[in-house]
Amino acid sequence: MPAQFVQDHLRVIEKSGSSTPKTLKRLADAARLADLRELDDVTPFDDLDNYFLEVDGYDQDVCIELDLIDPPLAWDMSVLSLEDAIAHYHDAPIGSENPDYWPPGFLPILWDLSGSYVLVNCAKSSPAYGAVYDMTEGVGCNRISSSLREFFAASAKEVEAGLRRYDKDQSELCVEWKEFLRLAAPIFGHSPFFTRERMDTQIVDWK
Repeated sequence: MPAQFVQDHLRVIEKSGSSTPKTLKRLADAARLADLRELDDVTPFDDLDNYFLEVDGYDQDVCIELDLIDPPLAWDMSVLSLEDAIAHYHDAPIGSENPDYWPPGFLPILWDLSGSYVLVNCAKSSPAYGAVYDMTEGVGCNRISSSLREFFAASAKEVEAGLRRYDKDQSELCVEWKEFLRLAAPIFGHSPFFTRERMDTQIVDWK
């Protein structure tokens, strides 16, 4: 079934000027979702399945035609295909010296083409199961939204509120960072990402 929450977000960013909606590839074979269920500590759920049915990486032929490279979908990050999400999870520093840096069961769906990600909490025993987290390289995880639906709805609202704009293969803030944090906090439900006293710290709310 279509992920309406993704389609609603795509309509907003396309209206803002994004070319990303033209480049996204849908999952050709729904049976591949079973691969998620083979991952250690990962328990997928309907909205996550529906997300990957809608967003399975980029159609590279379209990207070449439009002269685009990994355009952002949300949170100024590019999409990971189902295959790449699984590969990045396998390579994630889970079980490192700081176990909270990248917790077990946190599956990446977006990334900045470097070391930062948007993760979905797929740890079934977690009180924040299903929530969406920013994983900033060198900092670790902080919750952005309580669900995928809320994350994409808020990501659309920040555009509609004039806090972020899209232009072909880029997105950028329309206000200074501190002002963005203040104005976007209520849009994203005053989640820990926005309420930290320092941006280089974590608020652990998933245990």
